[in-house]
Amino acid sequence: MLRRTKDRDRQKNAADGVLVRTVESSVSWAERAIGGRLSVLACAASLVIYSLCLRGLPWSSDEHDVLTELVAHGRPAVLRAEQLPADGLLAWTPDFIRVTASVLRDVWAMPVATSDTAGEFGHRPTRFTYHVTGRTLEPHLRTPWTPARHAKTNLSTDKFFGSCITGSKERYFYSASAEGADGRIHGDTETMVASFNYAVKAASNVAPSQQRPPTVNVWLSCAFTGVTTHYDMGHNLVLQTYGEKTFEVLPPKMLSRLAIPPAGHPYARQALEGSLEDQLAGEEDFLSFKLTKGDALYLPPLWAHRTTSGLGPSISVNVFLDSAAEEVAEQLVSLALPFEAHWRPQMMRGAIFLYLKSFLAAAGVSADAMRARWQRVELRGELLLLTKDQDDTAGLSACRWKSHDENETDALQATSLDISGEAIVVMMMCRFTVMLEAEKRCAPVSVVRKMGRRACIFEVSSCAAAFVVNFMGPKLPRAVTYLFLVATGQMRASLTSPLNFSSRERSRNVEGYAGVLCISLAFLSSASDLLLPTFSWEGKDLTPTDLADLASSDVMTDPAKVLRIYRRHVDSGATPEASVLIRAFAQLGFLFDPNSFFSTADRQLLTAHKDFRSLAHDLTKLHGELPDAAAPLLLYSMACLEYRCAPLLPSLLDSVQRSLPNWRTEALSLLLHSLASLGLASPSGAEPIVFDLVDGRRSEDYSQLCRQIVQELGRRALQVEEGLAQSSEWASDASLHD
Repeated sequence: MLRRTKDRDRQKNAADGVLVRTVESSVSWAERAIGGRLSVLACAASLVIYSLCLRGLPWSSDEHDVLTELVAHGRPAVLRAEQLPADGLLAWTPDFIRVTASVLRDVWAMPVATSDTAGEFGHRPTRFTYHVTGRTLEPHLRTPWTPARHAKTNLSTDKFFGSCITGSKERYFYSASAEGADGRIHGDTETMVASFNYAVKAASNVAPSQQRPPTVNVWLSCAFTGVTTHYDMGHNLVLQTYGEKTFEVLPPKMLSRLAIPPAGHPYARQALEGSLEDQLAGEEDFLSFKLTKGDALYLPPLWAHRTTSGLGPSISVNVFLDSAAEEVAEQLVSLALPFEAHWRPQMMRGAIFLYLKSFLAAAGVSADAMRARWQRVELRGELLLLTKDQDDTAGLSACRWKSHDENETDALQATSLDISGEAIVVMMMCRFTVMLEAEKRCAPVSVVRKMGRRACIFEVSSCAAAFVVNFMGPKLPRAVTYLFLVATGQMRASLTSPLNFSSRERSRNVEGYAGVLCISLAFLSSASDLLLPTFSWEGKDLTPTDLADLASSDVMTDPAKVLRIYRRHVDSGATPEASVLIRAFAQLGFLFDPNSFFSTADRQLLTAHKDFRSLAHDLTKLHGELPDAAAPLLLYSMACLEYRCAPLLPSLLDSVQRSLPNWRTEALSLLLHSLASLGLASPSGAEPIVFDLVDGRRSEDYSQLCRQIVQELGRRALQVEEGLAQSSEWASDASLHD
């Protein structure tokens, strides 16, 4: 608070200096130009200019001061909408939502839960739990996880709010981004976002170096509806625009008492259903904040919370901003673990043991806490017998690979594994290695080489990030975070580049790297070392994080995020990968398919966006690398977007013609629809369809392509009718678009 006061005084003094200099220069100019008697007009003009300057200074805004103090205090607090300011958002009522969006897509629905011990109206709160399929740990869970009981449906806005008022047998919950297809946030939220962004930057000791754009969401729910206990990594500001909502929050120190699975689990960062009451002493553990219309709540990072709507429908808007913890998580995901791919398994295990034991010792995390945290996710194929009576050497030697029959999944067996002290991390890293199984093989070296280094790095780095950020939580000091960044960063190229480093390059690795890895803390000599790594490594980053990010659930439904990931991919400096470009273009097309709720205006905004045009241009440049199987996908995407990329069409149409007998019947039908939608169908074949190629030549005539597809479909139908083929054998090669 003292620092902010001094900064504010310094800004005021600087502004006063501007006033004095402005007045003096204005008076001097007036006396020279028009005489001394009119110099008073110059003074008046100077005062007007000064008042305008004051209006733009951050310290002059009280709402900035209030919000900055709340963020700096680091505890949840309530303030009013006029303090943000966010008065325009108070017009977001059910009537406003009806006009803005007549249909709500992917509404969560769940039957009302009744209970004799329930509160008002005999109903318990209905809380929804997010789940994301395809996360790292899902295929390896010993007990198959059960998706949440809710279903997703599309509802008209009238029906959604009508059921909230009349009391339907189902409870509804809906959340969506408050952005348009062009990635711009709604105009009513701009002042709130600007104030919050200023407050976070002003209150943070270290601002994120590459802060992502803010995320703005709108939340709609019926009475006694909310979300289960979870925590977020970023700063969160929630404004209640209609109805009531209660937030029950827990400080970060309580996270160890919650049954919250780590990152990589489908329910990551959320309390498992039915486990909360078993983990907490009682309702008194929660801090409760009841929000009514015009109330705003600031939630710091890592504060667990659950929500419950009041009587009637509830509408709220929130803003997420990156935090320092989130930036660390982003950096860790992109780093590889410091182990050489050519090491023998015994050396690999020794390196893992020594590295992580030193790391946990520096972090000050007890073995009991680590074991309790990790036990919430049990992986398949493991037989871990833990004892506390063995020494480190015995525990290390017992960690070995055990082979089984070819039809069985290889499993890691650790007997007599020492968990006294920080040796528990051996078990953790063995579990990480299990996730890299491929082709029924378990040897780490073969996995690295056969799977390709990029996929291996992504999996291992993601697990390492989950361990550091989610397992250790707020207990992780900056010094240890730095140690992890440095230690993992030095051997980045050991898995991403050919294994032919010179002796000089090897000497730049972490101190103690000789045969097995042993981390030393000697290089942490001063506080300044915590800012930038002492070592550097020039290794090319081949991690396919862009392709994986495009597959995430929050990106698949947001055109703006798809374009951001594409832009990040091409700005990385590496040659764009065709798989990433195809995936990005196809996802944009699917978002605007005939069943989409995006409007024609949204489609036009997207196809006119410079990043979309750049994506189409990059696909054209890679036309020679595009596989034939991508042609129906890209043509259908163009049809959905009502966008003809003329330079790319010849290569796609050539692929269609080249593989015409091999396409599945479903793919041929889709191609016929896409070509007709793009205006590339000539019924009579009299009008030629020709394109100008990049080299100045003219393409061949594609006016007969639709006729050829129809003839191929007719030939297959005739074969089925005559009994010469089964409907499942309509394509001579089912490998294309299976």
